[in-house]
Amino acid sequence: MQATCDRVLIINEGKIVADGTPEQLQQEFRGAESVTVELRTGAANPVEQVSPKLRSLPSVTGVEMLSRTGPAGRFRLHVEKGADIRETVFHLAVAEKWILLELTTKKTSLEEVFHKLTMS
Repeated sequence: MQATCDRVLIINEGKIVADGTPEQLQQEFRGAESVTVELRTGAANPVEQVSPKLRSLPSVTGVEMLSRTGPAGRFRLHVEKGADIRETVFHLAVAEKWILLELTTKKTSLEEVFHKLTMS
């Protein structure tokens, strides 16, 4: 839907509850953000050795390990609304001599905006 429209109107129970561009609505109604990080750390136990360092970063509210493949681990970092911690994660990886394999943010989708506005 986002690729085909420049304005979104959301109606709930006969009332307009949102009106704007997809970008405006996603920005206005976004919740907590998450960042996926994949690191090759060489740590024997990434949960014990890497997670606490990621959790200590400013704006990080939680860390969960998604998967582990050999010396690499994938983590989801839950961050405060509006926080962009990608550069901070990069600097931590450099300081720790970790190899950064993935660093992506998850943005609020229009579907999530719709659900927030219409589910009671």
